[in-house]
Amino acid sequence: MCDTDLLAHEAMAAGTSVHHNIIRAFGRQVMAADGQIDRRALARDVFDDVARRARLERIVHPAVMRQVKRWIREQARSGVRMVAVLVPLLYEAHLERDWDAVICVVAPPQRQRKWLVARGLGSRAVAARIAAQMPVAEKMVRAPYVVYNCGTSALLAEQVKRVIKSISGE
Repeated sequence: MCDTDLLAHEAMAAGTSVHHNIIRAFGRQVMAADGQIDRRALARDVFDDVARRARLERIVHPAVMRQVKRWIREQARSGVRMVAVLVPLLYEAHLERDWDAVICVVAPPQRQRKWLVARGLGSRAVAARIAAQMPVAEKMVRAPYVVYNCGTSALLAEQVKRVIKSISGE
């Protein structure tokens, strides 16, 4: 599976054009002492400001999508028939048309908050992240497939298997 969040981290690494463009757009205050992007500082700067967040997305999203397309081509050359790409902001970035199938994975709000807190975010940052996203109910309506991540791992795996069977026509 290809995770676009991980690709975004890689794209922002020191020395990349994305890194350079972020520093140019948002200033040195979003750079850590080691020269890397201070993602927490950058998040504080953009999550409360729609225009600044959009500016960041215009810098990062194209680079990430180039990496995704490269990864998909590599998988196809290796004979892989079906791939999965994790795109948390699929609808927000208007990328839903780029895929053969879209699966929306839904978790209860309290579980979402718990995951974000576990990543070290405070309550204000958690609220800003959730507010910056399209409401889950709207994503569920748009997605042809919905998986509910609110039970056991076995239940989640069973739902995923059913969706894969449906997508592959089995």
